[in-house]
Amino acid sequence: AQANPVETLAASDVDDILRNALLYYIHASFESLSFPYSASILYAEGILPFRPSDTNPSEAVIKNSSFKKLKPFLKSIEKDGILKLKEMGGELNIMAVDEQHPDVQGVKKYRTLADEDKREAKARAIEESQAANAKVMTIQELYKPIGNTTALFNAVKASSTSQYSIIQLRDDVLSKYISEHSLTHPIERGYFKIDEALKKVLLKKNESEEFLRRDDGLQRLIGACQPWYEIRQEGRVPELRKGKPSPVSVIIKTRQGKRAVTLVTNFELFFLLADQLSEDLRKLCAAQTSISPVLGKPNLMEVLVQGKQGKAVTDYLLEHGIPKKWIEVDDTTEKKKGK
Repeated sequence: AQANPVETLAASDVDDILRNALLYYIHASFESLSFPYSASILYAEGILPFRPSDTNPSEAVIKNSSFKKLKPFLKSIEKDGILKLKEMGGELNIMAVDEQHPDVQGVKKYRTLADEDKREAKARAIEESQAANAKVMTIQELYKPIGNTTALFNAVKASSTSQYSIIQLRDDVLSKYISEHSLTHPIERGYFKIDEALKKVLLKKNESEEFLRRDDGLQRLIGACQPWYEIRQEGRVPELRKGKPSPVSVIIKTRQGKRAVTLVTNFELFFLLADQLSEDLRKLCAAQTSISPVLGKPNLMEVLVQGKQGKAVTDYLLEHGIPKKWIEVDDTTEKKKGK
């Protein structure tokens, strides 16, 4: 049998796909948007992922539309009153969107390419999670120079684009700089002199210290850097992530009078999925479980288990390789008894 020829999308079809994707993205993500918002980021993280799942990703792109480029496309959306644009530093930015616009409110929900990617990623993650059981994770907190701190790193020939452990910040940056510039206090070796370069990094505008303790200087350097962390577990590729890691939160509280429930959040960081966690805890605790978005954080989920399940949940997390340091249990029902 002769194969059916693949239909090529007309430019007008691409226009409609991209416009609907943008409307859907605004409708679904408005509360999490912050402005100004780079037009190029909007296209990459908003429009493209929100194309229908049955779309050929290589065809439904801006170059195949009647607009050919992103700017005139967004200008047409601005003309419809859906968003406001502004050039800033040579880059087009979205300054505001009208989430109440009839076209935004009237958008029809459909399965997107992002939904399909999430479904596939979820299936892969479940397999990886099961394979990684009982393999202990390690979380190392790291720091990256930012702003004024980059000059200090450059002065000791340390990369200003890399991440450093606390020991590396102490030995390879701060101590090295102090030694190379002969800043150690002549009597109190635990102190060092603040020169102009260190002043910009370690002191606040209203401070005028001449000397600092080395441990104090290290803490100030840490505070001036951007926090990152690396999470490792046998059988997985190490992941380097921006921000400060937060422990899994296990909170026991009463609802509807005296009925206790256990709420588990912030488990995603440790390669756990809400569906799998909920199902496992349902069986482990022989109790009903449910899943809902974390209030104010729609991208994070909360697993609720009926009853006081602090120990059972903790044991489960430990069995999945999460170090005890990264598990926080708070039984608010015990606090109430103590009053």
